[in-house]
Amino acid sequence: MKYEKITLAAYQPSGEQWLNTFRTVKFGDDWRDEALALHRLGRERVDDPATLPIDQLNELFRTVAPGVVATARGAATNSSTPWLYAEHDVPVNLVAAVVNTWAFTLGPYRPHPDPSRRLEIEESVLKVATALSTSIPEWEDEVVDLTASGISQGGTAVPDRRLYQLLPEVLAAHLASQPSVLTSRFRVVTRAQGTELVSWPPVSKRRKGRDWFYSLVIGITVHTVPFSPVFRVHVTTGIRRWVTEDSVSVPRDRGVEALFAVAPPWSTEHRHTPRMSSNFLARDGVNSVVRWRRGSLATLLPDLDIMRQYPSAAEVAANPRRWLVGVSGVQAGVVYRHGLGDHEIETGIGPDERAELDRWVEDNLRPWFQRTSDMVRTGHAVKPALRVEKRLSREETREEVDRRMAPARRAALARALDGVPFKVDIRWQTERTRDHLVAAFCALLDLPTPDFGPKGDAAWVWTEDGVGVEMVCHEFDVTAASALAGAKKGADRRKHITSEIKHRRALVRGLFDRDLNPVQEAGVVLVELHGENSFVKAGTDPKTAIRLGCASAGRLSQFIERLDDGEGLAHRARMACLDGLRQLGAVTTAPPRLGGLPDGMWMVGVWTARRRARDVTRHAHRELVVVRVEPQDGHYRVEGWHDGQKRWLPYRQYLLCMPDIVAVRPGFKHRPTNGLKDGQASTQRQVRSVLYQLRNRPTALMVNSENMRLWWPGVRNSELERDMVAFGTEPPQRLAILGADLRLILIRTGGSRTEVPQWYAMAPERDAAGFSAGIWRPEKTVTDNRVFASTAEVPHTVKGMNRRTRKVLPSDTNTTTPTKHMWNPRYVEITVAGCLSSAALEAAGRTGEPDDPATWAALAHQQRYVDDYVPLSQPAVLHWAKLVEEYVLPTDPL
Repeated sequence: MKYEKITLAAYQPSGEQWLNTFRTVKFGDDWRDEALALHRLGRERVDDPATLPIDQLNELFRTVAPGVVATARGAATNSSTPWLYAEHDVPVNLVAAVVNTWAFTLGPYRPHPDPSRRLEIEESVLKVATALSTSIPEWEDEVVDLTASGISQGGTAVPDRRLYQLLPEVLAAHLASQPSVLTSRFRVVTRAQGTELVSWPPVSKRRKGRDWFYSLVIGITVHTVPFSPVFRVHVTTGIRRWVTEDSVSVPRDRGVEALFAVAPPWSTEHRHTPRMSSNFLARDGVNSVVRWRRGSLATLLPDLDIMRQYPSAAEVAANPRRWLVGVSGVQAGVVYRHGLGDHEIETGIGPDERAELDRWVEDNLRPWFQRTSDMVRTGHAVKPALRVEKRLSREETREEVDRRMAPARRAALARALDGVPFKVDIRWQTERTRDHLVAAFCALLDLPTPDFGPKGDAAWVWTEDGVGVEMVCHEFDVTAASALAGAKKGADRRKHITSEIKHRRALVRGLFDRDLNPVQEAGVVLVELHGENSFVKAGTDPKTAIRLGCASAGRLSQFIERLDDGEGLAHRARMACLDGLRQLGAVTTAPPRLGGLPDGMWMVGVWTARRRARDVTRHAHRELVVVRVEPQDGHYRVEGWHDGQKRWLPYRQYLLCMPDIVAVRPGFKHRPTNGLKDGQASTQRQVRSVLYQLRNRPTALMVNSENMRLWWPGVRNSELERDMVAFGTEPPQRLAILGADLRLILIRTGGSRTEVPQWYAMAPERDAAGFSAGIWRPEKTVTDNRVFASTAEVPHTVKGMNRRTRKVLPSDTNTTTPTKHMWNPRYVEITVAGCLSSAALEAAGRTGEPDDPATWAALAHQQRYVDDYVPLSQPAVLHWAKLVEEYVLPTDPL
């Protein structure tokens, strides 16, 4: 069914002012000074902390103090703004108990080795804790407009800062108090971004002789939309699965979340919003004992609530099912994620069920909020001129399609290689993977499939359409690449891991008979390797060493996961080979089906690749990645900008250069003194440098604003102005100054921050809701509209999905089937921030036909479709820029 409009699970103020009176209290100066003094004790090796870690205190108040609605961020550094928002005063004795309990966490992490010094610290801790608990600030009335918002210079809403946390808390508490659409009720969970409603107790589905537990989750967050004078509330729905194994194995390098559901230990006559508190199970790196991560509320609740028996982290990990059901009024649900065993409940909510849940939210947000405008089609083609549809016809098999596409792929490969020889090296662990990789590669390029020798290692050479290909196969022993000696902590651990990676990198490089010169030769290594969950011990995953070792040998690398059951091996082998060709820059074009685009246009994507100090190489780094794409004769010419050499390199050479670009040099500072400010200046300098190189050609500059805005603040919603661009502290300037034919297109995909709304398509006759691919604009006319939505169809890899499937809401015709996987196409927001509009042409003193912003949005949308791939989550040029991160591996050079 083709739908003509889509509905967003997003709401905006209805225009009616919503004033709410709270009882508030400030975090006083005396409190901050006393607490900071305590926080400094025993931390001689750390710079004096400038702020207090009050997140745990905030969580404690929300959990145990009836009537507390929300806590403000930054309250410990600004005593002039409210800290606690409550429906009524919290009893003094409760405040004192909470603050006193928290204060003891501010002292030294470990006992001081000197007994006299230890006694001095203990006395100071007691003194400060007593002072904090006896100097309770006074409560005051605070009237808050829960729809308050200003407008930026560019016409974008600028909500009152406190609404980002306060409004979701108020809405979540309100929805939790309403008659539920479920048999269970909702509990509120405060998150770093907004809040969640979690249905509790969880429901279960009996399958394979056991019960599998899950809950409905409704997320609430506040966001803005470029050039829109009103802010939005996004409401997301999904499934949360709970670990129901007999025990849970906590990884060494990642915590496992456990949500506690308990009643407040103090009973008052006031209503209390039922809540859940977030805690994390973590494995101690020294003795491997499972403990609560520092800051978890589970470490403080036993001190406040002596009537209940709270479990240790080890007890929850040893028997998660028991604590999920509850023991003596305490329930703890361990949140399931991939890698924590199996789970029969599948993820996702179907569109028809989401529509019903969304109607319940809409009914309960009146009269303060109303649904945002529906989106209607712009009239542009949904897809570019693809050579083959993603879903196979009944007349052709996948192998037949690949061979039909082979001439175009060989032409793209010839252009990417530019006359240099090409070597494919297959490093296999199982013969069936080797056979599938060889067959897939030969099918993609329509090469004759060779025979193997008796030992399984072999070499072949082909020459087709001027492209010379040499393939070799060798069995791969991963032991040497994955070995890691004893672990250490801190800086010693970082030096140890750096040394190990360097050693293993050299071992991998030594597997090849010689190094390739990337300028004169091209090489791709296809490596069969167990998945990351197979390498339990921190530092043993060999992907980094293998990738760096192959790069040192002048070869690109692509991995294929080894699965003992061989599930989907033919498909995985094909995708591995396609990704290998993609790294070479050998990608066929899907020409846009659009009019009004200039000839000879470049598409440029910029992406900030980041590595954290706790990532695999243990070195932090940030690198601006710039990729340029130009359609040429049925293929893409893909290049990357080498800022050091000030020139464009072929994509394959750009990838191989990246490990050297980001290598850790002598004098490297792990934590720069002025990292953010310097990083912003450096990034914006590089962006301007790149734009200078592009000034003489029509260019569509595509930027993922979620990824770039920290380092380029000018792409933040609040800083945007139509057809203008801002760098640093300079006033915005006309985009045309940087390039007469430059367009700026901003992309948001949402990710885990729900910055773009969920959606569904509703038929006029109220048939079941579904999904629909297209490029969309607001149904209500907006003058000079610049914001559009891009949606794609459900990919062919998702099998047997029914839009009427229910998981939590049974209907007259459907029972709940939570074991069905529901895949929801991503909503991508496209903002044409700069183009040659009528106003831009007039400001530049130019004549001619002005741009239609919808055409440039449609270009970005159609760029999500590339031959051989399911619809991408963002335009291809940004997708390829993001994939450069695979080679951003800062470590010592060989």
